[in-house]
Amino acid sequence: MTAKDRSTSYQVIQYDVDELIGTWQGMFSDGQMNYGLKDITIEKLENGTYQLSNMLTGLPYKLKAKAIDNCLAFGAGQNLGVFEDNLYLSFEILSSDLYYVKDPSVTISLGPVMLTDGTFVFAFSGIKESTCSITSFNSVVVSIY
Repeated sequence: MTAKDRSTSYQVIQYDVDELIGTWQGMFSDGQMNYGLKDITIEKLENGTYQLSNMLTGLPYKLKAKAIDNCLAFGAGQNLGVFEDNLYLSFEILSSDLYYVKDPSVTISLGPVMLTDGTFVFAFSGIKESTCSITSFNSVVVSIY
């Protein structure tokens, strides 16, 4: 698309959220280092929700999600289980003012993101409240490719 001396281009991808189902290799970035993630599995459950497992390679913790806007939306505050019989783990989202959000109406979505080289990855982004208003949250990006 060109208008006078400015131009831009768009790339449209078409997919169905069920095309995310399967086993993926991934990468976790904490902003300073990247860490490999092996055999991350996305599956659709009988009740129509989705489950992401093996985010922590080899550990049994699973995140539950709903399909919203053709992305997987993971609610904050999910109980993930117990680690070594005395440490309870939950899925929380870090707000821009550095508070942990446990409210399940606040979600973070996993969906397609285009990189500067034109390739696509699936990344966590788009933190929303149940009212669908975008809030100002920071998050660590986890990419699945």
